[in-house]
Amino acid sequence: MATINQTYSDFKADLKRLNDTAPVPVKLTFFRALRLISRQELCCLLLYRISHLCYCRGNKCLAGFLYRTNLLLTAADIHPRSKIGPGCLIAHAIGLVVDAQIGRNCTLLGHNVVGPAYSNGQWSSTPTIGDDVTICLKALVLGDIELKDQLTIGPYSLIDHSLTISNCVVSCVPTKIVTAPQATPANPIE
Repeated sequence: MATINQTYSDFKADLKRLNDTAPVPVKLTFFRALRLISRQELCCLLLYRISHLCYCRGNKCLAGFLYRTNLLLTAADIHPRSKIGPGCLIAHAIGLVVDAQIGRNCTLLGHNVVGPAYSNGQWSSTPTIGDDVTICLKALVLGDIELKDQLTIGPYSLIDHSLTISNCVVSCVPTKIVTAPQATPANPIE
């Protein structure tokens, strides 16, 4: 269950991560924070975090109002039941659709759809995404699937099955692993 302190610390991590992307190191002052919050990418996360807090506390009416306000102001469709870890970075909020469980330090580069799939007249459960995952432009993650930590999903990719490997780059349609960690040989050549 989300608490006010947890929501505040998660948003603070989002704010810090966005500030750290500046080309020149900038100290995070009160006025710098206000300037960043006015950006669409961070505003959609702030509205999501507050709507998620309301949703977890049972105030679904206010959560729905904030969800629709977020959709109207930022064009980001982030459902209040989603669970997004701290340090999320959204590059472009327009066209973003999220209904999933996402780990820490996820990067969404824009026009992504991350949510349940519709098949045979039924909706599946939502995807579960690990920590430090980057989802590139227009990539889709659909269905009741699980993605491990430290993945990069290439642009225009469709991920519709679980990936049990971590620390790799996944791209194309159909999905294939482009780079994977190199295994060390069991018996090195002497």
